Amino acid sequence: MKLYYHKTDGGAEYLSNTWIRNLDGSREGRVTRKTQYLVRIDGDIRKDAELIEYPMEFYDYWNSHPDYPREDWRHEVCAGDTLLGYWSWVRAKLAGC
Repeated sequence: MKLYYHKTDGGAEYLSNTWIRNLDGSREGRVTRKTQYLVRIDGDIRKDAELIEYPMEFYDYWNSHPDYPREDWRHEVCAGDTLLGYWSWVRAKLAGC
């Protein structure tokens, strides 16, 4: 499988299996409803890359997991209880962490 690179305006870096074509003809990773694999890259990719894989029935980049609303995550971030991004936080919750 080929993965395509994307860097957000906020500086987060991702690899995804879906892409858009840029004006220069190159391909850039993009999260869409067809995205099956999303790898967030933080720090040293040899140890800090994280594969995010969710069932597409509920996964939408901007929506929330039905059991873990974004508002709960925001409260934990503001309280300094997590440094995780939203979907990484959901994954940790699902794992019982």
